[in-house]
Amino acid sequence: MASTLETTPARKKAISLDTDASTSDLLNSSSSEESDNDVVTSDFSSDEEISSDQPGTSAVSPGVSTSYGSDVLPPAQRRVDFRPQRDPGIDLGMALRSRAHRLTRALDFFRLFTAEVIRAICLNTNKYAWTHILEKPTYSEKDGSWKEVTPEEMMKFIGLLMYMGILELPRLNLYWSTTKMLSELLPPKVMSRRRFTALLAMLHVSDPETNGATAQKLDKVSWLLQHINDCSATFFQPYREISVDERMVKSKARSGIWQYIRDKVVKWGYKLWVLADPKTGYTIQFIVYTGKREKPSANGLAFDVVTKLCDKYLDRGHVIYMDNFYTTTSLLVHLLERKTLACGTTRKDRRGFPSELKNITWEKKAKRGDIRWLRDKGVLYLQWKDRRVVHMVSTAHTANAHVLAKRKEKKNGKWEQIHNQET
Repeated sequence: MASTLETTPARKKAISLDTDASTSDLLNSSSSEESDNDVVTSDFSSDEEISSDQPGTSAVSPGVSTSYGSDVLPPAQRRVDFRPQRDPGIDLGMALRSRAHRLTRALDFFRLFTAEVIRAICLNTNKYAWTHILEKPTYSEKDGSWKEVTPEEMMKFIGLLMYMGILELPRLNLYWSTTKMLSELLPPKVMSRRRFTALLAMLHVSDPETNGATAQKLDKVSWLLQHINDCSATFFQPYREISVDERMVKSKARSGIWQYIRDKVVKWGYKLWVLADPKTGYTIQFIVYTGKREKPSANGLAFDVVTKLCDKYLDRGHVIYMDNFYTTTSLLVHLLERKTLACGTTRKDRRGFPSELKNITWEKKAKRGDIRWLRDKGVLYLQWKDRRVVHMVSTAHTANAHVLAKRKEKKNGKWEQIHNQET
């Protein structure tokens, strides 16, 4: 794959500039909206990918063609076939498939992920409790011993935690209140307050004998996170198109990995890097971001995130979609070498973005719907003028295909049809 790319002449000026809106190719409108609302995290900078190249000043850079040209997908990309390990979609396995008709409740699907986990949490909780029960006699039995928790009781405990997350009260003891207003709440019917607080105090996800084996912030729950990722991959085989993005889990709990992101709908909480199937919305893999203390490789944090999330799915012909937080030339070239195509919006100050497309004058003079593009060493760089110029990089598409899209003009409030890049 790499040798195929090397045979392409360096920086071949395969550039096309089209200012006729009736024949232009455009990026889709969602990419435009993404450009207008770039996510800014409180503790991340992609300086390692910022280029020092300065944009040009002429309307047309030397060697740039002003006529619309035909773009051709290079042989390296055409040879990338989609070869999944299994048929795409839900995969319950033979054992589960035979009794799938009995999976009718949310609890039934919850148990697909948690049967093994519940047993492990019970084991570790009991182990921790026996070690510390003398330090916390409030939670002991009358004889000073610990009443071991069973999987059935642990499921009830987790159910109560979910219940309390939905029905929030200012104090824990109110869930067991005997006042007329609160007397019909669920917790008293499930377990006593004393037993609930005992489990809450002794709850231990990891093995207490191995705690502190590493200095990682998620050390106490790392095996649980890995188990969830393993189950997610086991029960679902993604289709060809997959996407990498970030997600916020809402929380204001005091934690060293807690994040604030101003432009997100959920501004406070835990940030996850997520690999998802865009066809179904299924979360395939995720990584919890633990903050600035993470030391990325020389390739940068964004590069590391994408390659780690997609590790199980490289060399299979997938097409990965991402936003300008992740998209770099070095990443797309690396993925192409692993027989994986990619596409995403980017920023023109990223390292590797062609200087021929950093033309300020073109951006000012271009009309809505105009495009220009360049293909260099198998990578397509394309710019589309919407309200702003949207920059896109792809190894999966050509600059030829387009569809019509509607845009509303601010001047008279009427809708107009313009060409929209099919990618």
